[in-house]
Amino acid sequence: MVEEKRSSPIKAYNEKYFLEGEDYSDYHQLNIWLNKKCTKEDLENLGFVNETGEFICDDEGKCHIPLSVPLRAELSAEEAEEEGIPPMPKNWKDKVPACLGLKAEWIDAVSMDG
Repeated sequence: MVEEKRSSPIKAYNEKYFLEGEDYSDYHQLNIWLNKKCTKEDLENLGFVNETGEFICDDEGKCHIPLSVPLRAELSAEEAEEEGIPPMPKNWKDKVPACLGLKAEWIDAVSMDG
C-alpha cells in the first residue's frame, strides 16, 4: 500500500494570505507556539516537514511553527489603501492556525515578532 503524501499546510497558508507575486517581510515572522498536547508526529501527520524547518521542536518536545509574513502585513489598512492593495483580513493571525489544520487545544500562543 502506497501512503499518500499530504500537501504542506504552509502551501495552504501562502495561497490564502499572500497575494500573487507578493514578497514576504524581511522584518517580521509569525510564530505559532504549541503546547505538549501537539507532538512532532501530529505535525508530520498534518503534512509539515521537519527537515525543511516548517516546524521546530525543543528537547522537551514543545514545538513551534515559524511563518513568513506577507509584506502588506506591515501596513495599516490606510497605508494599504494608499498603495492600492487589499489590507490583510482582520484577525488573520488568529485564523492562521486553523488554516494550517492545527487544533485549538494545541495552541499556546500566536505572536508576530520583528
